[in-house]
Amino acid sequence: TGLSFVAYILSRVVGAKRGIALTGILGGFVSSTATTVSMAGRTRESPDLYGIGTFSIVVASIAMFPRALVEVAVVNPSLLPRLLVPLGAMTGLGVLVSAVAYWDSQTDSGTEANLENPFRLRPALFFGAVFAIVLLVSQSAHSWFGVSGVYATAFLSGLADVDAITLTLSTLEADGEISASVATTGIVIGAIANTLTKIGLAWLLGTAALGRRVTVSLGAVSALGVAAVAL
Repeated sequence: TGLSFVAYILSRVVGAKRGIALTGILGGFVSSTATTVSMAGRTRESPDLYGIGTFSIVVASIAMFPRALVEVAVVNPSLLPRLLVPLGAMTGLGVLVSAVAYWDSQTDSGTEANLENPFRLRPALFFGAVFAIVLLVSQSAHSWFGVSGVYATAFLSGLADVDAITLTLSTLEADGEISASVATTGIVIGAIANTLTKIGLAWLLGTAALGRRVTVSLGAVSALGVAAVAL
């Protein structure tokens, strides 16, 4: 919540005039899902914004990768070196495709996502509850189904939120419940699942043009993540 609040304050200070680049980046740290929903909705209202909308959604989506690295660094620093390669590679590719999307957008309208102050008690308590549930389910899945159970939980949890599964698997690895390789793979799987969610939201709430561009951009990032997991 604190990390989200800092990004929110910066987005308020910077304002829309500094362009969609900072809006997408900072919006991603506040909530990549909120930014995706906002930009997809605006693109549906103004179809000519699909280029800028694509850039904003892609940048917001890849912001969750370094955010996850920060969380791991706080909860379980020893796991960080393992995650730097896959999440770092996904971030790098994401930056590249977002740069292409920005170049194609041709114009910067200064559109700003509708973000609410994230420093509220109810969302914090809700996330705490989600974290506890994911932790319990992950432990149970590992006990009952082994590694495959952890991966299934990571994917399903990642569809909604990456933070919970990132903190959960980092904690389990620190406690010796799972191996470092399982924790790393699970976190990457969660990140891939959440990226796929952004693609779905772009199609569902935006236009076909937006959906196609977001699919190509984030699809490439997801494919790299799958390759990292396979290796």
